[in-house]
Amino acid sequence: MTKNTQQPVHDALFKQFLTHPENARDFFAVHLPANILPLCDLSTLRLEPASFVEHRLRQLHSDVLYSVQTTEGEGYIYCLIEHQSKPDRLMGFRLMHYAMSAIAHHLKKSPADKTLPLVVPFLFYQGSVCPYPYSMNWLDGFADPALAQQLYTRSFPLVDLSVLSDEEILTHKGVALLELVQKHIRTRDGLMAVLPIIAQIINSQHNTVDQVRSVIEYIAYQGYILDESRFFSQLIALSPEYKTMLTTIAEQLEQKGIEKGIEKGIEKGREEGIEVGIEKGRTEALIAMTRSLLQQGVDLNIIMQCTGLTREKIESLKH
Repeated sequence: MTKNTQQPVHDALFKQFLTHPENARDFFAVHLPANILPLCDLSTLRLEPASFVEHRLRQLHSDVLYSVQTTEGEGYIYCLIEHQSKPDRLMGFRLMHYAMSAIAHHLKKSPADKTLPLVVPFLFYQGSVCPYPYSMNWLDGFADPALAQQLYTRSFPLVDLSVLSDEEILTHKGVALLELVQKHIRTRDGLMAVLPIIAQIINSQHNTVDQVRSVIEYIAYQGYILDESRFFSQLIALSPEYKTMLTTIAEQLEQKGIEKGIEKGIEKGREEGIEVGIEKGRTEALIAMTRSLLQQGVDLNIIMQCTGLTREKIESLKH
């Protein structure tokens, strides 16, 4: 019998036993780590259906996946068993991948949960090479395990704009404009307050003309600016090199109906005229800005964040 025909037989026998909760309960009672076993109420052991794993990951899915309630109140621990007859140098990573997939699906299934479930990965090995030759610690799969441990067992780097001072942001060169504007974009007239710093960054020429244009359009259509005309006139005075661009954007604001929509609504004495004019202007302006960002190759997720448009709407503007 060839190896290719043997493997399905090994898998079938494995699943015949481990897919039965009674057998699985005995397995976990023996093999669960000593610090995890007391947390598991094995009487609640439940075999999870194949649909637990997302369709696109099913080719990588674990052989058997059980959920079990904890003995310390509400919560779940998942026990994942992978059957293997040939050693795999990156098995630790594969098990971690399966564990993360199980956690992600649990959160999708139970969005109200506030904490992550534990997933205990097992490798059930019965190959001819003895003992199993590779590490089960996924961090050992990296060229520098010590560095990987430092990175993946500590808090990840956080760039929190809310705690960065404007003075510190000013030293960030090519990303200073992005950081400063996004820090103040939601603050009432906050961009007007930092207008001199915006001009200083623009004049430093750390950014391309297209990047400056995109930021100014972002400010125009997403910023909380009480007097847009004053904002643009002062920015033009501080950054005369960009006068043509800034003037064009300011004119587009008016042409797109933001100002005209308000005036028309007041003249007619109809409040809805103001809202319709503003909404129409903002929509058309957002579409124009989105097309500009697409042409520059900006990532879709960034465009979604900047414009508030759906992925489907952005995709439709590609053509």
